[in-house]
Amino acid sequence: MCELLILESEPMVARILEHKLRREGHEVTWMRAAPPVLPEADVALVEVGLGGDSRAWMGAGPGPRVGWFAICEQSDEGGAERAVRAGAAGVVRKPFKPTRVAAQVRTLLEMRR
Repeated sequence: MCELLILESEPMVARILEHKLRREGHEVTWMRAAPPVLPEADVALVEVGLGGDSRAWMGAGPGPRVGWFAICEQSDEGGAERAVRAGAAGVVRKPFKPTRVAAQVRTLLEMRR
């Protein structure tokens, strides 16, 4: 399917996403923090506020080939709005349903083909 990058500091959240997305056939890489240079990916799921700015990691190299989603708390309206203005294809709000996240990724991939 696609190369997918998860940037999420909470291991349980990342494991849930990783498990579901692997079952959907994606190749998944999980990182707790954004490294200076990101691995190549088609799609990224990025925790809002990771390193202070959900998009700071994009300045370190090319962003995902297809697009990215912001992961944020249910009550974090400001973070969600900033992420969408910064180019996020959508927002994943905690708590989430893994099947819904997988559907969002699938939809993004289908739209960009």
